[in-house]
Amino acid sequence: MAVFQFRGVVAASGKEVRGVRDADGPKGLRALLRREGIVLTSASEAKAQAKKGREINLFAFLQRPSVGDIAVMTKQLATLVRAGIPLTEAIGALTEQVEKEELKRVLANVREEVNQGTAFATALAEHPKVFPPLYINMVAAGEASGTLESVLDRLAQFMDGQAKLRGKVAAAMAYPILMLIIGSLLITVLMIGVVPKVTAIFQSLDRALPWYTSLLIFTSASVASPVTHGILAGALIGLGLYLLTRAPVASARSLSSVAGPQAKLKKPPTRSGATTALTLGSVLFLAEFFLREKSGSLILATIPGLLVGAAIGAGLHWLETEPGKVARDTALLGMPIFGPLFSMIAISRFCRTSPPCSPAACSCSARWRSSRPSSATPPSRRWSRRRRPRSARASPSPSRSSAASASRPSSPT
Repeated sequence: MAVFQFRGVVAASGKEVRGVRDADGPKGLRALLRREGIVLTSASEAKAQAKKGREINLFAFLQRPSVGDIAVMTKQLATLVRAGIPLTEAIGALTEQVEKEELKRVLANVREEVNQGTAFATALAEHPKVFPPLYINMVAAGEASGTLESVLDRLAQFMDGQAKLRGKVAAAMAYPILMLIIGSLLITVLMIGVVPKVTAIFQSLDRALPWYTSLLIFTSASVASPVTHGILAGALIGLGLYLLTRAPVASARSLSSVAGPQAKLKKPPTRSGATTALTLGSVLFLAEFFLREKSGSLILATIPGLLVGAAIGAGLHWLETEPGKVARDTALLGMPIFGPLFSMIAISRFCRTSPPCSPAACSCSARWRSSRPSSATPPSRRWSRRRRPRSARASPSPSRSSAASASRPSSPT
């Protein structure tokens, strides 16, 4: 069965609808929609449309499902699996209930892969922009151990908390980020439009300027220079070309250790970032080329910009490899202030996603506590002994003194 994205019109009201359905072919899709009272107007396979949309999509980050959407979907999937519904039917039911079209397309592709015999975690690994590596590896572990419903429950709880935390951080950082953007735009306008006019007045005075005024004039000239614009445009174009021509690094590398060596990506990841950089660089270069009278310096400055962009792309590509990730994580954990914070975040995430203590582990812990030497004084007893009044420690009780005198041997005369 193939997955189709369709557009149609409701026969009763004339309202236009769109969605995702799986059918044997276009005729089967038309018959299926006719039974639902929908007249089919256009349809296309989800895979073909996904490949076309993967080429150039500048606003893919706006269509990406949020963490809250994934958490709700995971909670519903865990409920359906716990109720005994087969996995393919559960994914199909979720496909019809999800509101976002991108998540519908992803779930439809996942269901198709599972129907063909692919493992659930491997099907999820083909969409690394939607499902993070932690999600994929946890699902693979749940499939291998036969506890998929409990793993999905824990994942739903973890992602729900993560969504709430991200919402709080976004709400707290919205105003500072807005002020930073507005301030940057105002400073850029001042540097390009206002400071050059003031500079002409200073030059007409023929006097020595302070160092900070000279620094401001130099910064304004650098920002408005066509050389700077050429280097920036060339860097964006070089970065986009390098990322488009370079073979992508396979994601979910740790999945092979859980689901076997056959668990690898069948689809390349999206390259929306590369197309965005290439488009922005091209627009900047063309705007500067047609708005300036002399564009020789702009063209010459674009050549080193291309090299800089290619170098940045090579660095980003190296960071996606295994040695690059090790070096990046080592540098992050070695930072003086943020290193311990990153470590605590990783430990907290591990503890939240780990299963609770099993009865065997709890019994082993109890046996270990019972096998400890009895000479060790508990902290509570030490604390009570420390807080005992001085008078009570100086004068022993009569019973203890009489027992001690009775047990002491008498000295020979």
